[in-house]
Formats: sequence, C-alpha cells, structure tokens
Amino acid sequence: MVRRSLDAGSMDYAQEPPLEMGEDGIEDRRIEVPPLNMTNDQMKLDAFMAEMVEVMVHETNEISTDPGASVLVTLRVNGIPQHMVRGVPTTIRRYHLEALARARTTALNQTEAQINNGLLPSSNSMPSYPFSVVNDTPAGITWLKRLQAQPA
Repeated sequence: MVRRSLDAGSMDYAQEPPLEMGEDGIEDRRIEVPPLNMTNDQMKLDAFMAEMVEVMVHETNEISTDPGASVLVTLRVNGIPQHMVRGVPTTIRRYHLEALARARTTALNQTEAQINNGLLPSSNSMPSYPFSVVNDTPAGITWLKRLQAQPA
C-alpha cells in the first residue's frame, strides 16, 4: 500500500460565510444520530474512519506567551480520548484526525465602513492545532483535502 505525507498548513481552508445572528444568538447546529441498521457503504465508511494514520501536531511559540497553550493536545471523539504531544509523530485513528482537522479558530473582522453600512463582519478561519499528516493512504489524503475545503 502506497503511503503519502501532507502538510495541512499548505492547504487552502474554506472560509466561513458571514454569520447570521438572530435575537437569541447564533444559529445552533444539531447532532446527527446514526441509523441503527448500517448499509454496506456505511460499514465501509466506518472501517475507513477507523484506519490508523500517522500525524504530527506542530509545535507552537504560543506556549511561552499563552498560559492556556499546552504541549499536550487532547482530542475526544464519542468519548474516546487521543493524546498527542506537539512535535512528536503519533499514530491515531482517522476519526480523531477528522476532529483535529475540524478544530479551527475563527477571527471576526469588521471595518468601520461595514459597521456604518450595517454589514456583517467578515471571518478568517485557521487551524487551532496546525498539523502534518506523516503517513496516510492516497484515499486518506484525498479525503482530508475534501474535508479541509468544507466551511468550518
């Protein structure tokens, strides 16, 4: 099986559309409940998401300046924790990689012209934990590129 590597920092990230805020805040997102009877395609997807992938979370300079930053990154998917040390390649399941890839920080920017014209703020999303995929299948690399192209 051919394995490839990919630096997630070199990929283009989809940006969030402007936020639509109602009187009670931001639109909430519902959790999807999986069906009880899985089809063959769902079982294949489940097996794909359980594959092992080697990933490295990049080290950060924020640890010395931000007391909230940590050398240890912990991901949890369906109650299953995965601990990763920054700068150390770690083999994790693809579903933890999905959680890592979807962890994004969005900064809202609003100019005075936008405020005066009643326009919503623009946003800029970036990974919360920049990472590189050290070892994955070609199908896994394609999947990750598709995932990163989706809005946060």
